[in-house]
Amino acid sequence: MLAPRMLYVDGELRLTATFRDQDNVLIDPDTVTFETFSPCGERVSYVYTTDVEVTRLSAGSYAADIVPDESGRWRFRWLTTEPTSAIEGDFLVQESPFADSCDDYT
Repeated sequence: MLAPRMLYVDGELRLTATFRDQDNVLIDPDTVTFETFSPCGERVSYVYTTDVEVTRLSAGSYAADIVPDESGRWRFRWLTTEPTSAIEGDFLVQESPFADSCDDYT
């Protein structure tokens, strides 16, 4: 059995989302936005076709590639229009003496 992958500051992470209509058919919404909320409260939005961080993998399937720059619990949200939907989640970035402030380890 494989151990879960540990994520550290400055490690790339790919988060995916799949969108379907009421009949469970894969669809491409009019707008796809991916938002992150850092442990220190910084909120950043990435929009498909505007920001390179969000890509379309196939019909109804999207990915966001991000590089968290601080340790702690991050929150994320996928937002769409036409149809309107939201998918939320979180992930944990491990502390590291190689990337975190010295104040955390004194």
